[in-house]
Amino acid sequence: MIKRRKILIIFLAISSLFFSQETIDGLLKTYLGNKNLEVEVEVLFEITETKKVSAEIDYLGNRYLIITFESPSLLKSIHYCYDLFDNTLYTNVKQEVAQYDLISVYTANIPTLLENFLIFLDPSNFDIEILKEENYEVHKYLPKTRNFLKLINVDFTKFNVYYFHPWEDIRLLEMIQIMNSTENKKVSLKIEKIKPVDEKTAICKLENFFN
Repeated sequence: MIKRRKILIIFLAISSLFFSQETIDGLLKTYLGNKNLEVEVEVLFEITETKKVSAEIDYLGNRYLIITFESPSLLKSIHYCYDLFDNTLYTNVKQEVAQYDLISVYTANIPTLLENFLIFLDPSNFDIEILKEENYEVHKYLPKTRNFLKLINVDFTKFNVYYFHPWEDIRLLEMIQIMNSTENKKVSLKIEKIKPVDEKTAICKLENFFN
């Protein structure tokens, strides 16, 4: 359960970054008007050893995030749904749905960790460098305190956001990398596929989760 919780925190944090952070300007602009999206992602953990997690994330009705894990097998039996409006987390285990309100989720330490993570991602804490090469952009986020932290020999976290940028004002997110200062430890979230979902399919996905 601890491993599942850590992975869920990462997905919720990055999902909040996708759909809430104003700094990701122009993200998914080609999908404006689509309130339902299906995203296939792969997360590669390169810490002490390399591990890979793949999942489908459904963004439905401009409100729900449904996370369905494809691998590893440990996670395939449990599905998550996060209500962005009500801050409510639902789990579906073997067709039994459980609801966690804000108090219950706080007990699970998820919001606290998520809040701390998002505060850390506040753009005002970073210097942002944008590199452009043909149809690609890399946004590098470096902590403003990095020089001081180096002096006192303290490791720090930085991250890169990779976009495919085929036309002006249109950016398609391809990957987010979170890494330490020496880049020998990192977590990479890759967008394998993203596509709009029609209303009928979106309703079916929600019904399948809750029923």
